[in-house]
Amino acid sequence: MSSYGQHLIEAIAFGAILGLAICYAVGRWWPKTEAERTDYEALEREHFGDPDKHTGIYAPKRAVQFRVEIQADDLGALASALSHLSMQADRQRLSTHSVSGGYDSGYEHWLTVSDEPTHDEYVKQIKAWLESQK
Repeated sequence: MSSYGQHLIEAIAFGAILGLAICYAVGRWWPKTEAERTDYEALEREHFGDPDKHTGIYAPKRAVQFRVEIQADDLGALASALSHLSMQADRQRLSTHSVSGGYDSGYEHWLTVSDEPTHDEYVKQIKAWLESQK
C-alpha cells in the first residue's frame, strides 16, 4: 500500500474515533428531556420580574406605546422626520410597524394600541409598582 493510502486510512480512522468521542460527549452532557433543559424564561422572570404582571423591573405600560429609532444627517432632518411621524399619529395613519428612508433621514417605528389600561387604571398600577420598588 502506498504512503498516501496509509495516511488516508489513518485520517478516516481518526475522524471516525473523533466523531464517536463527540457523539459520546454531546450525548452525555446534552439534556435528554424537556424537564432537564434550562428554562431561561423562568430564570429571567425570577431575577427581573414578570413583564406580563408588571413585577420586578417591569413597570406597568400605558394603552398606547410607540417606539421609534431615527437616524438623520442633522437636527433639521431629525425634526422633519419627527414632524412627519407626529402628523401621521394625529391623523391616525400610523401602522403597527414601518421602515422609512429618505434623502437625509430614516426611521423604523413600532406601535401598540390597546383598550386598556384606562388612565385611572394606569395611575393605580404605576403607584402600586412604585411602592413595590421601595
